[in-house]
Amino acid sequence: MKLKSHTFKAKIYSVGINRCVDIPERVTLALGQEKYVPIIGKVEKLPIRSNLVPRGGGQHRLFIHRDIWRRLRVDNGDSVKVSIQRDFEPRDIIVPDDINSALRANQEAHEAYKAMTDNGRRSFVRWISEAKQAETRGNRILVGLERLIENSRRKKHR
Repeated sequence: MKLKSHTFKAKIYSVGINRCVDIPERVTLALGQEKYVPIIGKVEKLPIRSNLVPRGGGQHRLFIHRDIWRRLRVDNGDSVKVSIQRDFEPRDIIVPDDINSALRANQEAHEAYKAMTDNGRRSFVRWISEAKQAETRGNRILVGLERLIENSRRKKHR
């Protein structure tokens, strides 16, 4: 089954240090209006696999990774051709046993981990998994749990 691709031109702008484009309403309606919509496609000629994220009012935006806009030599104010479709491929995050055990042993850290976006969880697991020594990995697990709790508490007190 061939999925319908949605193509449009959009102007790049910044949210903080990140570059993004707004998704036209017709595309948001066609792809789904849940909070985060997984997509695949292209920005100009470069492939992208990402999520549409909410920007308010039932609309979405697409953040464009630095590697893409730099390779295209575009920046704020430039228009790019975007072609996207919904991505139905699973995006499961494989959590190694030691990290999973540590999360399950600490309810507050586990809840904070579950509240993260997929990209946040993926980054958390990657940061720990990239440790070359067992001692470093163990330390990263402990520090990671502390950071999860700290960030969760900070968000609750805003």
